[in-house]
Amino acid sequence: MTYKVEMLWPTPVYFNKLQSDKNDLDIAKTFKYERMNSDNGNYTLDKNVLDKMPTLKNKIENEFEKYVRDVLHINKNVNFKIINSWINIHKKGDWSQSHLHKNSCFSGVYYLNVPEHSGNISFDKTIVLNNLSTSTISYDYDEANYINADKVKFKVEEGLVLFFPSTIYHNVDKSNSDEERYSLAFNFFADGLVGKDESVLKIGVL
Repeated sequence: MTYKVEMLWPTPVYFNKLQSDKNDLDIAKTFKYERMNSDNGNYTLDKNVLDKMPTLKNKIENEFEKYVRDVLHINKNVNFKIINSWINIHKKGDWSQSHLHKNSCFSGVYYLNVPEHSGNISFDKTIVLNNLSTSTISYDYDEANYINADKVKFKVEEGLVLFFPSTIYHNVDKSNSDEERYSLAFNFFADGLVGKDESVLKIGVL
């Protein structure tokens, strides 16, 4: 009998290319920015920038519907709303440490401008996502793949949008570009009825 392998409980990260609009980058450059406390990037003072970019917000929301309905098959008893959004600027030497997004269900990134060598995104496996190694045992592998890898890196480009569970740790390479890199991050939270029978919960987003 030929053996088979079933992938149990994979983590779905969604990728698609949206039609980019130069006006979005022009708008991004009009916001006020401040240096992050970690001193490895700048971000907008405004943490709801998509409210000022309604066309782009609509594109992202429509694309997100494909993720939660077609990929995750979450029923329409619950909707998801963007609860915050901000733009990051990485200059030469800037990077992003491994982090997750708190107080949200799903997170995402849209790339407004990606100069060459300005940094790609990586997703990190944690103890919560333990598949083979444990906190006390870590094996050596002859070949890294999606089953055993501790980190998976993806190349990004202008117009790319990503969606992923907010519990997933991710980081960004150091930028080696002289040109500024603009990325727009956002979070979604559930709004509506979650669960059923005795465990049903009505969630409302302000």
